[in-house]
Amino acid sequence: MKTLLIIPPFTQLNSPYASLPFLKGTLNNFYKESDLLDLSIETATKLFSKESLLNLAVKLKGSKFKNNELAKFFLNNKERYVGIFDDVLDFLKDKNEALSEMILSGSYLPMGKTVSSALDIDQFDIPPEDHAKYLASLFIDDIFLYYKELSPGYELSKYQEKLGINAGTFDKIYDFVKNSEDIITETMYSILDKITLNDYQLVGISIPFPGNLVAGLKTAKYIKSKFPNMKIVLGGGYVNTELRELSEPRIFEFVDFITLDDGEKPLLSIIDLLEKNITVNELCRTFVLQNGKVTFIDNNENSDISFFELGTPSYQGLALDKYFSLTESINPMYKLWSVRNMNKLRLAQGCYWHKCKFCDTSLPYIKKFKMVPVDILVDQIRKMIEETKVNSFHFVDEAIPPSLAIELAIRLLQEQIEIEWWGNIRLDKEFTEDVCKLLRHSGCIAVVAGLESGSDLTLKAMNKGIDLEQAVKVCYNFSSNEILVHTYLIYGFPGESEQELINSAESLRQMFKAGIVDSAYWHRFSLTCHSDVFRHKDNYNIKVINNKVNPFANNEIGYIDIANNRIDNYSSGLKKATYNFMLSSCLDYDIRSWFEFKTPNPTLKTNTIENILSNYGIEVSIKKRLLWLGGEVIFKDSILSVEGLNELVEFELPNELGIWLETIINNSSLNNNKFTLLDAEKRFPKDLDISFIDILNNELWEDISNAGLVLI
Repeated sequence: MKTLLIIPPFTQLNSPYASLPFLKGTLNNFYKESDLLDLSIETATKLFSKESLLNLAVKLKGSKFKNNELAKFFLNNKERYVGIFDDVLDFLKDKNEALSEMILSGSYLPMGKTVSSALDIDQFDIPPEDHAKYLASLFIDDIFLYYKELSPGYELSKYQEKLGINAGTFDKIYDFVKNSEDIITETMYSILDKITLNDYQLVGISIPFPGNLVAGLKTAKYIKSKFPNMKIVLGGGYVNTELRELSEPRIFEFVDFITLDDGEKPLLSIIDLLEKNITVNELCRTFVLQNGKVTFIDNNENSDISFFELGTPSYQGLALDKYFSLTESINPMYKLWSVRNMNKLRLAQGCYWHKCKFCDTSLPYIKKFKMVPVDILVDQIRKMIEETKVNSFHFVDEAIPPSLAIELAIRLLQEQIEIEWWGNIRLDKEFTEDVCKLLRHSGCIAVVAGLESGSDLTLKAMNKGIDLEQAVKVCYNFSSNEILVHTYLIYGFPGESEQELINSAESLRQMFKAGIVDSAYWHRFSLTCHSDVFRHKDNYNIKVINNKVNPFANNEIGYIDIANNRIDNYSSGLKKATYNFMLSSCLDYDIRSWFEFKTPNPTLKTNTIENILSNYGIEVSIKKRLLWLGGEVIFKDSILSVEGLNELVEFELPNELGIWLETIINNSSLNNNKFTLLDAEKRFPKDLDISFIDILNNELWEDISNAGLVLI
């Protein structure tokens, strides 16, 4: 039996979404045949081609939009767009680097709406080739705008998202899937027509986001129209979050099974069912339609798969050369979301904190925390590099556990596996400056952190488990080791006052000014039915508007904050301020100047972040391990020669001190990473004029630490 796994339009265009490789890896491990179809990139690739641009021109010319300013510009410049398109796309695929100079000339790209609004390279310190990528990306954005004229529900990384968001009833989605066609669906169907679908007995469609739902159901409808007996299963992040209380039978006109949570075991059980190895009542976490009624079946026996059984994520069969990067911001952190073909891997399941009040902590993907053994991770990394020829990794965890990050970093260095990686973290105090140095040395280039608020009152109400001082220190620990830091923030948490919000915005301004944050994004708080705030809503001074269970999606809940403040009015100002901060602009502006109404004065002092950093003292634990990240260390003729991380450093030292330092550094090698500071103290010479504690506070120790001796 053979399965086809599909991701429908649209996800990111730079790299395959993680769900398909993860599922295929497990199917491979259980010797189940499968193929992958990234219908998102296939559709995008076809839309962004010379043939489709000519078709777009025909459709626009014959549409009611032909006299629109956007449409007129495209039609007037059609030959220019078509003539250069392939070269620009190759450039975004890193295949045509010579085009950079022509793009930067200023006369090569048509000056469409987006290209003409580009930021001037002279204002920013970025390499010319990066600015060329930025302009080429805006060229693609312009073409997208022309498509959007014909299909208003189309976005570059989503399709008909509004229909999928807060879809309590299925009516509008059902009607659109059944009766509406546009240039996006026409393109999808033309691709599906070329797939030999009768090679498969099961199709799995992953729906990670609301912006994939309609395209996923249209895909299912089209396949059913050609092969009525084809079995189709729906799963993914959107399904796991929003369809847990599903009772709407009409969705089963398009699919046969809908699965919840980790999809590997449910998918395997469906395959077992179709191979007649089990009965329908033995399915795992799966909705089916029985006698016209939606029924949830979950055979709890062996419902989880061990890490040893999950297998290595596999990209086999995906056309990796089709993905292209869109650098729509010159901010260095934002570029990471558009880097081509990063391997996706998870280090753990769930969140090791899982206590934030706003988060979906009742859902298994958050509350069930398990770390993948390092041996398995290293094996997976090796295999993925071998398969994809890519050594860049995006770890897609909810939050990378510090202890696991440390052990993985050590193993990568021990086995000389050279990768670059980034992922999500909590601003955990265990990410010390030395730990961050270790992570950077192992290939860490960036982290994404949930700061959520710069107000201690709000952080406490959210139960973040951190305060502003800790957050600042951890951001510094990463940034001081040249690791980029992105922070997510929330405004409008129930009970948050305008005073707390303006303080939060002011703290972010200061963090940008201090250079410890590279980018940030503000989210409006949303109340979800899986959060602690909803479960204990009486504690948060909110009034729920509608508490009934919907027949289709159940996630975001309408509510009224009884505090009745003006939090929503702050949205535009927060976005404008942060946009400028990310460009290293306007960092000395009064934070109140971004808002078109009178706001409270910040009670946060203007030097708060500066004071935290200037008074930052590092606590040294005698139980911590010493780890040497540098090269050879030799003490000879009173000279300690240290091959540090960046250069050879030499120290003239007394004989006993030199021998001691040589000994402890060599005992702290990557292959002997159990040597502690206590062990070093026990070996400290007794007859020196300086004490062990004084050595730790001495410039000599600081220099050796900078060379690569870290405390973990």
